[in-house]
Amino acid sequence: MLRILGIDPGLVTGLAEIDYDKEKEKITAIGWGAVNLKTSSKDPLHYRLYILEKSLEQWIEHKGLHTEEIDVIGVEENFMPRGTSTVGIKACGVVESFIGKLAYDHIPLPLVKVYNFPPASIKKVIMGKGNASRKDFTKFMWDNVIGNFFNREKEEKKFLQHKVDALAVALTALKKEVE
Repeated sequence: MLRILGIDPGLVTGLAEIDYDKEKEKITAIGWGAVNLKTSSKDPLHYRLYILEKSLEQWIEHKGLHTEEIDVIGVEENFMPRGTSTVGIKACGVVESFIGKLAYDHIPLPLVKVYNFPPASIKKVIMGKGNASRKDFTKFMWDNVIGNFFNREKEEKKFLQHKVDALAVALTALKKEVE
């Protein structure tokens, strides 16, 4: 069994975890969700980033995920357009640090492989073309992929884009791992 964690980092961080049974060639979704930076923009930056890191840890714990069972972590590389807030950039740094903690807490050797993917590579793996718009990509995932793993009628729409991206990252990491 291969366990993969997909992460879409940012102020709202999407996470999705899947298992892949190599013998049966079957993918099973373990869970997905999003962690929102639940602080006021008036709070000190160091406090906001601390809360983000704690929220990520709590999400992993709440889902009952055993980080020592993760074999692969896929991460969407962030595109930082001009005008991206300092807190947004630093939030991505906190998420990257969290990923490092997951990957390297298994000293003496890192047991977790970490792959970084630009958005266009993820879209190409999932849709066959890397230049799809965000709207088209989300619609494609919703119509063609999400229903294979989750009950679409029961899914909370809040932060859906981040959860969808995290699942796509996990599937892209799986493809990279089994190639």
